[in-house]
Amino acid sequence: MIRVTAAEARRMGLTPGRSKFNVAMKGTPGYQARIYRGTVYDSAAEAAMAGDLDMRVRAAVIKSWQRQVPFSLAVNGQKIATYKADFLVRLNDFSQEVFEVKGVATGTWRLKEKLFRALYPEIKLTVVKVK
Repeated sequence: MIRVTAAEARRMGLTPGRSKFNVAMKGTPGYQARIYRGTVYDSAAEAAMAGDLDMRVRAAVIKSWQRQVPFSLAVNGQKIATYKADFLVRLNDFSQEVFEVKGVATGTWRLKEKLFRALYPEIKLTVVKVK
């Protein structure tokens, strides 16, 4: 791991105490909000979503859920990218739904979203927008 001073981090456009993905790092304020049942999530919103999904499992609204499930995005046998869904939910009727928690929709995300919807039409994709 490379360590930089706060001044160096500011020169590189980073906020001290935050990762390159702009999330709180271990030992900084906001880090604890990203932890749910011992797992560190990419954001506090994802951790809250995990708690909500656990509650739905206990209430028998859904069967189960998994986090960070990879989907291959290939067209005509050519791999374009891999999309890691935040959450894959198995519903009681055995269908599947993907939940993606998004703060900012980047160009890369929009492309992966379009590819996913085209390649996996049987799986519903729900984007949860966070402000």
